[in-house]
Parts: sequence; structure tokens; C-alpha cells
Amino acid sequence: HEFRSSVCRLLLASGLSQLRGLRATSKDWRDRSAEPLLAELLARLTRKGSASRRAAVYALGHIAGKGDGSIIAAVASRLADHRDSVRLATIEVLPRLVEPGDPGLLDAVKSFLPSPDWRLREAALHALASIAETGDSAALAAATELLGDNERYVRMAALRTLASLAGRGNQQVVCTVVARIEDSDAALRQAALSCLAWLVEVGDKRIVAAVAACLRDPEHWQIRQTAVSTLAQLAQRGDQIIIGAIAERLEDEDWPVRGAAVDALGKLADASDVSVASHLLPCLEDCAPYVRCAAVERLAALAEQGSADTTSRLMQRIQGWEFGVHECHCMVRRALAEALERLGCGSAESLLLRGVAPLAVEV
Repeated sequence: HEFRSSVCRLLLASGLSQLRGLRATSKDWRDRSAEPLLAELLARLTRKGSASRRAAVYALGHIAGKGDGSIIAAVASRLADHRDSVRLATIEVLPRLVEPGDPGLLDAVKSFLPSPDWRLREAALHALASIAETGDSAALAAATELLGDNERYVRMAALRTLASLAGRGNQQVVCTVVARIEDSDAALRQAALSCLAWLVEVGDKRIVAAVAACLRDPEHWQIRQTAVSTLAQLAQRGDQIIIGAIAERLEDEDWPVRGAAVDALGKLADASDVSVASHLLPCLEDCAPYVRCAAVERLAALAEQGSADTTSRLMQRIQGWEFGVHECHCMVRRALAEALERLGCGSAESLLLRGVAPLAVEV
């Protein structure tokens, strides 16, 4: 059937790709007799309607495997398309088709970094992160230059591209990213905190202290949450100063921050550290189901590591709940059952069925 809508054409091509499982290698095309579909999509790249060309680019990105030179050349030709929408689609799709380090495509992608259209600049940065090789000085310099872009989404893309290409331990990039955690744009500060987890060696006290300072951001819970999660990856296990700072976030007014703090404490605690269990046990009664569930899982993990005290206190608390009879959220009840199973108290399925009130989801 001939579909008039480019959206329908794209959905058709994408659906066929998923049904046939064709996103592997170019050889799969030949083995599975998909040449007619491939030929049709390639023909659509030069059709008069820009919507048809754009749909064909996206469809080829979903279906074709990496390294097919003829498909790469055909799709890359759309970088010169007179429509911004087609060029944007091409920039987004090319990283799916090429291997990192292709010099010709790197130069083609970089040519869009000065584009007046911020969407093309953002897409070019994302493509650069995928196509350039780690440590590529020219790509790093290009991304650094766009940290001062007037569009926030471009600045965030530049920051993530830097973190992706720099590699862990690149001090110049680390300093650049650390400077952004004091940026006036909250979204950029949050992105910088996330990027530090990719760049910094575990235990770097200067960076850990800079991230910890963000735990008390007065306006943005997303920054507090990201700071907690980043510290869980950068702080040394057993660091009592950081554990204490994160434990304060268990009282945060926003439950995503409390949930992140529970998860971080579980990751940073030593098996012999009973203080962490003392912090986590009250979280079993948090008003947010996610926080209660995270507390159950982290306490069970600590108990599995050999902490007899944690095991005893967790079992006492669970028995006090009469195995969660008063817990109304099914996610938490499931976590309780699985925790008890891990601690040798029977299978999760049997524990859930043993005299427990019907499961109900909290509204």
C-alpha cells in the first residue's frame, strides 16, 4: 500500500525492522531478502517531499547495521539537504551507522557546530560524542567552545560531550566541569554534577567536597538528588564525613532526594558499619513507597554482607510489621518478601501468600 503520510511510512519501516530483527550487520539484509525494502528507502532519500526524505533517513537508522559504506554514503549525502529537518535527522542517525573515528564524517559533523539553528548545534554535539574517539583534542576543543552558547540545551550537550570524550582523569576537563556546578543555570549545574561521575577518580577529596556542597541547594531538589547520586560513585566506601552528610538528606522534603540518599548510604557503607543501618531503619516507615522499598533492599544487602546486627534489627522491624500486613503498597511488600527470601526465610511467593492481606497499590 502507498502511504501518503511520512509518519506512517516511518512507522511501517520501523515496525518491519523490529519484526525481522534486522539491526545487526549489512549481511543480514541479504540473508533475509530485504533488498526491496532497502532499495525503496534509499530511493526515498531523493524524493521531492522533505518529509519523505526525513522518514527514510530515520528508517535506515533503525534498520541498517554499522559499517555498510553504500548506506552511510547515501544517508550522509542528506547533510547537504536544503531542509533543516532532513539535515537534523541525518546528524542524529549517522552515529548509528558509522564506527568511531571516521575522519570524513567527523569533519562533516563539526561543520554544523556554528549553525544558526541551535537544534543542529545540539545534534552535532551529540553526534560528535558518538563518532569522535576518546581524547580527540579537536573534538574536545570544539565542545569546550560551545559551553558559552546562548542556548541552554547546546551548553548541556557540550558539557556531556566533553565528559564522554575526555576519559576519566582528564584534569583540564574536570576543572572545566567543576566550574559549571556554580553556574547560574540550574539545569547546567545538574548536568555538571552527573558528568563528574564519569570523569573523576574515586576518592578525589577536592571534587568530593565540591559535590557535597551541593547537597544543601535551597531551591532545586534535582541538584540535591544528583549530588547524592554522584557522591555514591565518587566517595570512598566508609567515608564517615560523606555518610553523615548524605544521612542528613534522609530528612529532605522531597522524596526523590530521600530515595537517592538511601541508595547512596547502602553503597557507601561497610558491612561492619552499624550506624548506616541505624540511619536506614526509620526509612522503612517513610511516607514514600519508593523510599521504603529502597530501604528494604539496602538493609537486606547489608545483612547479606555479614552484618549480624543489621540482620537482627531488620528481622525485628519486619516482624513488628507482622510481615508487612500494614504495608499497603505492593512494590514494598514484594521487596520485603524478596529480602526475607535472600535471608533464608523461605521463598518470596510463599511469604507473600502466607496470611498476608491482599496486595493493594497506594493511591
